Amino acid sequence: MNSPLCSVSFVAYINNSTLTKFLIVEFTTGKKFKVETYYLLLMIGYKIKKGNELYIEMNLWEYVKIINNTAEVYFPEIIQPKLISNSYVKLWYTTINPRLVYNGTAHQTINGWNYLTSEGLPLEYSTTLLAMDEILRCVYTRTLPIISQLVYILELSDFTYYLKRKEVEGTRDKVNEITRKIRGYLRQINKRRSKLKQADKIKSKEVRQSIQKEILIRISSLKKELASIASELKVAKELNDLGFHVSFSSKSLHGQKPDLCLNWNGRIIEVEVSKRYEPIIMSQFLFKKGKECIVSLNAFLKEISQNLWSKIEEKRRQGDVIIIDISSIPEGFILSCWKEFAKDPSKLDLNYAINQALSILQLGEKPTIIYSSVGNTSAAVCITCKNTTLENIRIRFHEFISSPIKLKSILGK
Repeated sequence: MNSPLCSVSFVAYINNSTLTKFLIVEFTTGKKFKVETYYLLLMIGYKIKKGNELYIEMNLWEYVKIINNTAEVYFPEIIQPKLISNSYVKLWYTTINPRLVYNGTAHQTINGWNYLTSEGLPLEYSTTLLAMDEILRCVYTRTLPIISQLVYILELSDFTYYLKRKEVEGTRDKVNEITRKIRGYLRQINKRRSKLKQADKIKSKEVRQSIQKEILIRISSLKKELASIASELKVAKELNDLGFHVSFSSKSLHGQKPDLCLNWNGRIIEVEVSKRYEPIIMSQFLFKKGKECIVSLNAFLKEISQNLWSKIEEKRRQGDVIIIDISSIPEGFILSCWKEFAKDPSKLDLNYAINQALSILQLGEKPTIIYSSVGNTSAAVCITCKNTTLENIRIRFHEFISSPIKLKSILGK
């Protein structure tokens, strides 16, 4: 019997007014998971613990009251993160363990929030917008996300302060760039909120609904930008931890400012980081056998490469090494599973992948790294793509795993 990949306990907070349906996932062993379906009353909070440690808690009980099918949302007077027991951070309705969620620390997250706020980044307003979007989705869909959107803000705070503390070159300029970007998104949202007030005066329902939709679209764009920035900073943090000389440069050999740079043997390597949000349509790398899915790593990465080809090509024109972050989609979890079951997990580390990439770069090719960070661990694989045809995508990684893995889904009644 394999040891459990993780032991998860799940506690739900239930509202007494409305029926809903949700899933509880119990990881029983490293190679299978059980999904049980329950009919319960409207869940407006949950707590997940890994072993005896809190992983994340999301509790809307204090802030959302549903009375006669109307959801009333109450805002706290002050929106800022609070330190809980020196190990946890609470932001509004979300409490997390930074070490387990994004390999950070509670104190570093709080210090990062204070630092970014002092630099003019409106984190409180950004948090309010993300919370409005998330609460709206929770109420309408009667479901809760496993990871709250507010975590993007906390990640950004932690990673930025780490890079500042480590005196990574160009961090201050990067913070100024982030502030300009986020303020730009907020201006667009504010313009539409002003239009919404005007629509309320003329009592035009159609115009009001159209503007409300525009606001939600802009908030969604803000959310993706925050997640993308956090992804760049997390990669920079991990590379710095590995001993690479990381910097943020305002100059570029390719005409556009890179996400980050590596000083490698006296050569400046421009690295582009791109985060994937939409799930990839998995077909060719899954070979179904009853209720089991036999997953081939080679075919898996070829399929990902084809699906991401346009993004890879775009980034190849902007940098030397491309890192595609698939942490937010199911394929990122699958990549992490491979690292868990690999004969030599170190060959699925970012350190191994980036060194492969630098070696490939010396041969005149531009490598791509498929990267995933799930919780406090990451997995990465380096590939080279010659063109868009499946047969000509060259994969340089197969030596460290001998056979496909199996994922078995046991469905509840």
